[in-house]
Amino acid sequence: MKEKTAKLFSLAFHPLIFTILIPFIIAYRGSTSVFYGVKWMLFSLLFIFAGLLAFFYLQPVQFLTDFDISKRQKRPVFYTTALFFAVLYFVIALIFKGIFSPLSIVALGIIVGIAIFEIANFYVKVSIHGGIVTAFVITIGLLYGFIPFLLFCWIPFAVAWSRVTLKKHTKQEIIAGSVLGAIIVLITFAIGEIIL
Repeated sequence: MKEKTAKLFSLAFHPLIFTILIPFIIAYRGSTSVFYGVKWMLFSLLFIFAGLLAFFYLQPVQFLTDFDISKRQKRPVFYTTALFFAVLYFVIALIFKGIFSPLSIVALGIIVGIAIFEIANFYVKVSIHGGIVTAFVITIGLLYGFIPFLLFCWIPFAVAWSRVTLKKHTKQEIIAGSVLGAIIVLITFAIGEIIL
């Protein structure tokens, strides 16, 4: 039962889900239009799927057997592919919305985040799950305030428990990923404050 619950948490709070949700939350916050939020979420989804297809093409066995990319040595191809599509996403976001758009700043944050995780990967294995979930919760707090933050703040702890229970990460790897996720969000919001 414990392992099934851990697998459920790990899947329900997979980084892909939050990577899809963040553009919606940012676009909706800036416009209060659900349609506008969904439009930018779908736009972002195109790049996510293109990146996944490219990764599948480059590493089909890895993609199908270890979707979490558990082994640190296997992550560079993933990070390089993700970085390529993040830069492409950023350039297109700039063309459509300009540098002063929150989505352009989010795209820049994604580039910074991937680069930081890729550099960290050379030295230690850090939890992408922990990093992205922490980034999501802090983003909610910064955009919507303390009460929504409190409603979501349990998620990083549930993810940490699930990843350690499934033996995908150690506590130190979860903490490292979460700290990096928090730093990335704070850098992104600082850039946003300077530019906007």
